[in-house]
Formats: sequence, C-alpha cells, structure tokens
Amino acid sequence: MKVYLIGAGPGNPDLLTIRGYRVARSADIVLCDRLIPEEMCKSFRGIRVYEIRDVVQFITQASKAGKVVAWLKNGDPLVFGGSIEICAELFKLGINCEVVPGVSSSTGVVSGAGIPLTTPETPFFTVMTAVSKGGKLIDPSVIPERGTLVIVMAGKVINELKRELLNVRSEDEFVAIISKGSMEEEKVKIGKVRELESMIIGLNPPITIVVGETVRYGGMFSPGVRS
Repeated sequence: MKVYLIGAGPGNPDLLTIRGYRVARSADIVLCDRLIPEEMCKSFRGIRVYEIRDVVQFITQASKAGKVVAWLKNGDPLVFGGSIEICAELFKLGINCEVVPGVSSSTGVVSGAGIPLTTPETPFFTVMTAVSKGGKLIDPSVIPERGTLVIVMAGKVINELKRELLNVRSEDEFVAIISKGSMEEEKVKIGKVRELESMIIGLNPPITIVVGETVRYGGMFSPGVRS
C-alpha cells in the first residue's frame, strides 16, 4: 500500500510539479481536497473529499486492496494544509504518507503577482494565517514589527485584522491584497494599511495579504497590478 501526499500548487493547474503530475497519473485512486481546481480534478478522475474522516476511510479501504493512492492538496501539503492530522491517523493504522512537495500558496501567489518577498534591504519574511484553528483571530503578539508579512485566510476577518495590524505596523505601510492568486481571475490591489477595508471591496476569496516595503516593487515585475 502506498499513499502519496501531493502539493498541487496555489490554484493554477500549470503550477503542479512534474513529479506531482507523474505520481498522480500513475496512482490507482486520486483524492482531491475542496480547493483543487475542477480542471485538475477531472484530468485525474479525482474523487472530492472534504472531511478528515472521509480521507482516512478512503485510504484505509484502498490499503486493504493494495491500491496506490494519490491525495492532492492545495499549495504545499505541509504548509497550512491540515495534512498532519490525517497522516497521524494513518500512521496509527500502519500507513505512511510520502510527501511530494508543491508550490506553497503563501509564497507562490505573492511571487506570481510580481511582489518580491525579500530585497537586500528587507532580507526576511513571515507567513501566517489570519485565523487559528477554530476560527479565532491570530494572536497579535506574533505579528512582526519589521519585514515582509504574508497573511493567508484573511478575507472574512479584514476589519479585525486591520485593527491588530495597526497595533504593530504603520498605517502608511504598503499593503497588497491578492484575490484568486495564480488563477485567470486573479486581481491585485496595492495601497496602504489604513485602506485595507476599502481595498477588499469587490475581491473574492481566496485572499492573500502582503504587508511591507517590498510591495512597492510589485509593478516592476507585473505591470498593471495597481488596480
């Protein structure tokens, strides 16, 4: 029995790695999480799964038949993917997961929008979710005072997030909001932290927010992002 945990990238099917494609193509069963694009799911004849218990049940049943299972997760499966919980359950059953890394949404979406994560003047970046497990807003004490800050899963808590950011970062600091990053419907808005509430109007999830001086370089790599 073999289970592959494949990172499918941030949304654009073209960003699936060559190894990820080969492994998924050769698998007996392909499971797809809810964020996997419909085009990708259909191309592998994938089965949609939404709950941890369903994934565990599918894989457990397949193991009894000696099937090779590929489980496609959005982004990189070990970055904000919830994969640890499922792999831990499978490990208890004597089933190991082999990881096929993918392009993480937290970095690939930002780079794809033409915004550098680092510069010689800003040599580090931080990535976090806007909410923690259970939907609780992220602890403001973990928000860094300097460097590029990437925040995912922020669309539904933008007002609260802005309030916490202003306790740590300047209201005049550059910010970008990326909607549906890497996909054809992608939209990018650039402004200042104080404008976050108005900037997000008309944008659809998934939402990625980038805070920091590196945002000012966005137009250099992706002309026209200042929509």
